[in-house]
Parts: sequence; structure tokens; C-alpha cells
Amino acid sequence: MNKLFFYLYRKGIGFISLLPVLTICFFGLGCGKKAPPRLPAPIKTEKIKIIKSQAEKGKIDISWIYDKNKFLASYFEIYRSKEDGNFEKIATVNVKEKSKNGEEALEKQVFQYGDTKNLVDGNWYHYVIAGINDKGELSGISDAVDVYFSKELPPVRNLRGELEKNYVKLLWDSPFDSLEKDKKEVAGYNIYRRKAGNKLFKAVNSALIRKKSFIDMKIRKDMVYEYVVKAVDNFFPPWHEGAASETVIIDTADNEAPEPPMNVKAVGGVDRISLKWEKSISEDVAGYRVYRSESEDGEFVLQNKELLRNEYYDDLNVTAGVRYFYRVSVVDDSENSNESELSEIVSAEPL
Repeated sequence: MNKLFFYLYRKGIGFISLLPVLTICFFGLGCGKKAPPRLPAPIKTEKIKIIKSQAEKGKIDISWIYDKNKFLASYFEIYRSKEDGNFEKIATVNVKEKSKNGEEALEKQVFQYGDTKNLVDGNWYHYVIAGINDKGELSGISDAVDVYFSKELPPVRNLRGELEKNYVKLLWDSPFDSLEKDKKEVAGYNIYRRKAGNKLFKAVNSALIRKKSFIDMKIRKDMVYEYVVKAVDNFFPPWHEGAASETVIIDTADNEAPEPPMNVKAVGGVDRISLKWEKSISEDVAGYRVYRSESEDGEFVLQNKELLRNEYYDDLNVTAGVRYFYRVSVVDDSENSNESELSEIVSAEPL
């Protein structure tokens, strides 16, 4: 919306009512002064950023950022139009310069307005936010945003999740029992996820999901995720979503131990015993541990304080003529540091 005409609109001055005056001034017939006519000075305003415009729970929510570093406003005016393009002021939101505890308001604040006034199902609505300073002048204005309003869909039913080896699989049922109504009312679904302890859910899918299932590959081990799914009744954003489903919690903690090492071999050498084994087939190997005993049925004691990164080990703390028994394990890279079962026993004597 042109800033000049928006300003004139707020003052109740229409463009048509100005035509005679502008015509007289333009053709030099006089504007009450002898000096050449001058156009109004440009109105300097800053752009207001709208961060949310969404229909939900029977209303349309509009949120925007007020940055005091860019412009000052005593209050905001909310303008709305239908498809005819005629904007009308529907509300005023005041700016509080002091917070509840008496401290100065933050430099950046988020304001919100929920529009419930005479909304008609199946209509598009267009909104503009205007910031007004303490002189009653326009100091900031947003671009127009478009929101489609329709009755909210019921929540998705029976959401469930399964943790597979490296992904989460979600399944759910339609909000409707009737297959015919499902095809008619539901365009698709959006999936939202958050880490346990976080407040906000974030969208996981980039495109509308048409099936009643979804595979989330973008997960990390040893995390707790929460999921909700919302049904959508339009095909293009901004989405008109139904109520959120019940939350499903998925714990990706890795409690599965890796496979033990295979083909462990021990060879006696001069003042040493050398061990080697095949690389573990597990994908999440952090390293290996070597255990030793001086009898086959005795206690096996850990020999290396730090994990071994390679598939071999030289035991130098040995005595000639003594037979030593060994077992090797694999440790994974999970938060739990799961350890495999011990390998089969091998033995050797140093030379």
C-alpha cells in the first residue's frame, strides 16, 4: 500500500476528494499562494516485520516485531481487508514502555493480535500493521499478508511412532472416520518435532505430506524427541491447519551393544604378546578393550585405560614362560558407551 495514500486514508482524506485541488495546483491556477505548487514531503517510515499470520482455533493470529532501534511507536493499528481490497481499521494495540516490574521495555518486542471479528469460513483476509508515534504520525508499516480462514479440522487420531536403527517412523489415522470425508476435507499433513525440554515445535517436512506416514531421518542418537501432526485443508501455504494431535515421545537412546570382535589371535614374541582381530561389523564403533587373565577360568582384568582405535595390541607387561589368556570387546560411540560381550578366549606365551 502506498505510504502517502495510507497516511491520507488514516486522516479520512480520499484520493477523489483531492483531485480538484491537485488539478488546480498542477495547471498553475493557484493553491492559495503565488509560489509554485509543491508536492507533499515524502513520509519516512520503517518496515514492520510480520512473523506469523495463521488461522487456528477459530481465529487469525498476527504477530510482528517492534524494534525501537528502527522507529518509535506509541501504538499499532491493525487494518484488514477482504478480497475487495478495501482496508478497514479493526483494532489498536498499545505499546507499553514499562514492563510489569517497572523496568524499561525491551528494545525488540513481539506483539500479537488475534482477529475473531466476523470471520467467514472460506474467505481470504489481508492484513497491514501500522505503527503510530506519539504525534499521531505514521512511523512504521508492514507489507500486506494474506490468510485463508476456514473451520479448523479435528486433530489427527492415533499418532504412534517407532524407532528403527537410524530413523523414526510415524503413523497416524485421519481426523475423520469416513474415507469420503477424509478425501474431501484433508489436503495433507504437517509434522512438527521438538527436543524434550524445548518450548517450540518446528516443522520437519518441507512439502505437504499426502500419506498417513512419515519417516524422519534427521535424528541424533541419545536424544528425546516429541512429535505432533496436524491435518491441513489447503494445498498451498500459508497452511490452514487443524488442531495438533496428541504428542508422541521417541527416545533415541542407544542401548544396543555392538557385536564382539571376531577372529582374535594371540602370538608370543620376545618380551611381548601381540594380539590382532578383525574390524567390528558394527557402524558405531568407538574403540576396543583388551582383558587379560593368567588362567582360563580366572578373572579377566582390563589392560588399556584408553580405548584402542586400531585392531591390534602389544602386551609388553609379560614374563617369559608364563601363559596369558586374553579376551577383547567393542565399545560403541553412544552416550551409554555400550560394550559388547567379550570375544572367545585366546592365549599365548612370550619368548
